[in-house]
Amino acid sequence: EEEQQPDLGPPFSVNLQSIGGSSFEIGVQPRHSLKDLYQRAAKELGKREHEIRLIHGALFLDRTSFGSTLEDLGIGEGEVLNLMMHSPVRVDNPGTSRYNRNYFCDVCTVEEVDWDTLEVKFEVRGDMSLGDLQAPRFSKLSWSEGGKWVTSCWQDIKTVVAKKHLKGSLTFTGVPTAGEVVFTYGSSGYSDLKVKLSDVEESLEEPT
Repeated sequence: EEEQQPDLGPPFSVNLQSIGGSSFEIGVQPRHSLKDLYQRAAKELGKREHEIRLIHGALFLDRTSFGSTLEDLGIGEGEVLNLMMHSPVRVDNPGTSRYNRNYFCDVCTVEEVDWDTLEVKFEVRGDMSLGDLQAPRFSKLSWSEGGKWVTSCWQDIKTVVAKKHLKGSLTFTGVPTAGEVVFTYGSSGYSDLKVKLSDVEESLEEPT
């Protein structure tokens, strides 16, 4: 027996207009979520969702509203939304998080790979003079003068030389993708590496 599809309401079109003046229509329904609209717009443009920004009037429709329906957001038939492209940030070779001259982690790239998500690609080396390398999974990303920090939610690590040389990537979610962040390798003793993502701070919170 087929599952009954939820009633999403009568279909209508939303017009997405870029600053350059080009526009296209997306077919949606009132009880589609904002995420549905982003998915459809991204597919139409051949982009990833976090590479586009939709603006309704003066309001930037961001990820915090993804669960809201178009109906709840006041988006109806014939609505015109402004469409802006967002270039994901990427910083190449920002520097090193160092324990001492024999143990150090070179950061190859820091790249925005999704909403509020940064991927750090790195290589870490040690000479066994102080034993094994610290585990990459304890590395952290901090911001707001170190007041906020997270460890990675995903690790992809390869061994180049057992116990002496690792390379791979760490993915951090729920982090700023603008302003400045600080990467610190391992669980203790490594120096902080400041990474400037952009000149402009992009707050994750609502302004108070």
